[in-house]
Amino acid sequence: MSVHAIILCGGTGSRLWPRSRSKHPKHLLELDGGVTLVQQTVKRLRLPVKNIHCVTEESHHELLRQQVPDIPEENIVVEPDRKGTAGALALALGALAGKAKPEDVVVFLPADHLIQEESEFRRTMQAWTSAAAREERIVALGLKPTYPSTGFGYIKRGKSLGDIEGFDLFAIDQFVEKPNESRAQEYLSSGEYFWNAGMAAARYDVFLSEFESHLPEHAALIKRAKTLDTADLKKAYLALDDETIDYGILEKSNRLAVIPASFDWADVGSWADLHDVLEHDANDNVFEGEYVDIDTKDCFVYSPDQLVATIGLKDLVIINTKDAVLICPKDRAQDVKKVVEKLKQSGRKKFI
Repeated sequence: MSVHAIILCGGTGSRLWPRSRSKHPKHLLELDGGVTLVQQTVKRLRLPVKNIHCVTEESHHELLRQQVPDIPEENIVVEPDRKGTAGALALALGALAGKAKPEDVVVFLPADHLIQEESEFRRTMQAWTSAAAREERIVALGLKPTYPSTGFGYIKRGKSLGDIEGFDLFAIDQFVEKPNESRAQEYLSSGEYFWNAGMAAARYDVFLSEFESHLPEHAALIKRAKTLDTADLKKAYLALDDETIDYGILEKSNRLAVIPASFDWADVGSWADLHDVLEHDANDNVFEGEYVDIDTKDCFVYSPDQLVATIGLKDLVIINTKDAVLICPKDRAQDVKKVVEKLKQSGRKKFI
């Protein structure tokens, strides 16, 4: 059995504006230690580069190539348009046809997650891929929740499927959408729910079978991809419905399992999230760039090109780039995407 990885390099990460832009999205940013998120993702997999495929869109293609030069060009799968994670996965599975054996395990994962405990991730990945091979199910990774988050989807565990290399394995009873605060607290207290990390693994033939059962047009693309020329492949892809893997397959399948993982993980969905996972000073501030602070607490300040001085501030995000400045309370950091929406509506595309 070989293991192949499909890294989903899509999206714009609008909540990290003004650093994240439509042509330079979150996974291509250096957010921790001078290494971009996609580079960290490739590194932590510890797989031969010939076994790693990245799915991206045309506008990000060249930047991605520059950041992962060791991955073969034919392993960079370019989407003709955005068709959701189900479309991206189908396109990559089509590219894997003939390379992956039916019994080989394929993992898919986003390029934009921050995981600082690489050794624990690799230990988890060994059990994760072994479970996918043994059970012939789609095996999700569920993160043990540490607080009642309303920003993540949840997975409710079902019956035990035993032990796999020191990890528990459960059938999945239900995928649950982002809950309100009281419901999230119930999930946390019950011990039966995990955060949905957006990562899953299965044998190649299991993925194909589940596409055939639930998304037959996507399955047809997977099986025909190698025989189509570029124009016909693009036409077939554009004809697909815009669908996520969660709605299209995972919420319908009865061949699911979950491994509870405990490595340090962050979706980095906002500046507040990033503040929480980066190294703080004695006053819980994160500063990047030149700064002077007086009585500043629990702030995130990014300004690589200009000195920023703060006095008496608390719980703020300040992001200073060459053409834009963002200032907001940390507890409103999720609303940054609304700024991007307003810029789109007003036609100021140069800022997005």
